[in-house]
Amino acid sequence: YQISIKNRNSEVRTAASILRVNNSNASLTSKLSTLEDFSGQGINFLNVNSIDIAGTLHDGTAVNTSIQINSYSTVEDLIREIEEAYGDTVKVTLEEGQLKVTDKTEGASQMTLSLAFKTDTQTAGLAFNQAVEGGSITASLAAFDASSFLETQVAQDALIKVDDYPPGADAWISRSANTIDDVISGVTLNLHGTTANTEGGYEKLEVNMTRDTETLKSRMQEMIEAYNTVVMYFDEKTKYDPETNTSGILSREYTLTSIQNMISSQFMANAAGFTAADTFVNPRDIGLSFDSDGLLTLDEEKFDKAISEDYRGVLSLIGAKKTGSSSGPDAAYVKFYDSSTYTKAGTFNVRVEIDADGNITSALFKLADEDWSQARQGEVMGNYILGIGGDDQGNPERDLQLSIDTRQTNRTLEATISVRQGFAGAAFDVVAAATDSTSGRTAVTQKSIDTQISNLQKRIDSEEARLERVEQRLVKKYARLESLLTSIQQQFSGLNML
Repeated sequence: YQISIKNRNSEVRTAASILRVNNSNASLTSKLSTLEDFSGQGINFLNVNSIDIAGTLHDGTAVNTSIQINSYSTVEDLIREIEEAYGDTVKVTLEEGQLKVTDKTEGASQMTLSLAFKTDTQTAGLAFNQAVEGGSITASLAAFDASSFLETQVAQDALIKVDDYPPGADAWISRSANTIDDVISGVTLNLHGTTANTEGGYEKLEVNMTRDTETLKSRMQEMIEAYNTVVMYFDEKTKYDPETNTSGILSREYTLTSIQNMISSQFMANAAGFTAADTFVNPRDIGLSFDSDGLLTLDEEKFDKAISEDYRGVLSLIGAKKTGSSSGPDAAYVKFYDSSTYTKAGTFNVRVEIDADGNITSALFKLADEDWSQARQGEVMGNYILGIGGDDQGNPERDLQLSIDTRQTNRTLEATISVRQGFAGAAFDVVAAATDSTSGRTAVTQKSIDTQISNLQKRIDSEEARLERVEQRLVKKYARLESLLTSIQQQFSGLNML
């Protein structure tokens, strides 16, 4: 054994304020826009658009840079920017909501740091105080006399073989820890003991690994049953009965047919945003199809084969949630960053112009089947671009966010962005839109029917009032006639008496 004690410390500085979100300590994934104000100025961090990073390195060299942020920037993004600003000479960590900066160089240090979170009109400063002073310390090994140690076990690396690899009795896969996650892709091995060493060699352990495909298949069947239940209900309410010579109560309601067609199309067409680079692009690729009655069926053998071929590809085709990827000549510099429920799944073409100073001067978005003359200008936020357009504009690239390598100065970058959405999510969106209580087709149709009923009731009320007036007029008319007849009858009676 060899034990040594370092005789120099590294400088450590901690933030004067703890970062908090919703009365809890912030985490690495917390968005900077959601931070609570720590400056006492009542700043809304949603309006913070830049952060100044200022201080000095270990040797006193000044650091002064500013970064642009947006509503998607996180604490982890800020940490990465600080480390880059300091040339990777410091390590920044987050502990219980408090940022801590450690100088990677030991000994006396001139390292300092301060942050300034800026809106258009306000600034929230965050100072970093010295927690550990870098420099020499007094240390001694006198207490660590060899006679005070008792060797209980000889230290050694963990040695394993996988499927008899590597070959040879003395050849092993060696690791310094008992947790091994880099030998079998996607599998972490936790070693708890050794296998017995027999005359024929070490005993083998057989490890069987399977994916929970049955649960996935069960969920698929549940979705199929739900869809088929809706189809059969629609059929019952719209079909013609030749025996009674009557049609279903909703046979003339186009809304039902329209909704059914929109849902069924999600199971027939290629999933939005999927390309030839994907293993599966159409629900039929994994065994989904329609029978002669228009009901969904699942070819389990084909489904199992698809899972065996590309498990993640199957999951993506079913449930991708507006995930994206970049392709094209400048895909390395124009990368998908984020999207939202407002972003339309599909394929976009993007053209970005960068000037000599590394500033983005233009960011155009268009769908792949549109012409560049139809392209729309996006919003530039530092080295990010964002597709814009409210509901009234209906721009398909709304909230599509891309990161741009602005080091590609004096260039026009072009890339193709694929935003993927699985067919199950697409079908859900159709149902959600159709049943929206305000703007959904069912709500609009219900309002139309209610209006028709109201108008019909008004016509009935008007007709009843008219008939009542006719009745009153006829009653009066025939009452006068009856009075006249009575008078004539009395006159005839008088004449008969003469």
